[in-house]
Amino acid sequence: MSKAKKSIEVEITEKKAGNGKTVSEVYIGKQFLGNVREDDNKFLMTTAKNESFKVNSFDEGIQELIKEFHLHH
Repeated sequence: MSKAKKSIEVEITEKKAGNGKTVSEVYIGKQFLGNVREDDNKFLMTTAKNESFKVNSFDEGIQELIKEFHLHH
């Protein structure tokens, strides 16, 4: 028997950082997954555990945050 597919609602909110750049915060429900921000034409993803990684695109950063979330749940 396979499990039924369950849809998950991902929320992305944008906030201004102290340096004037935009930071996109990613949530599933009320749980904070991390954020993605542009840094000198590249993107930097930071998890909820304050681990930072460079990614090639905004979409890749979002995907990696969701993968990280699912690995630990």
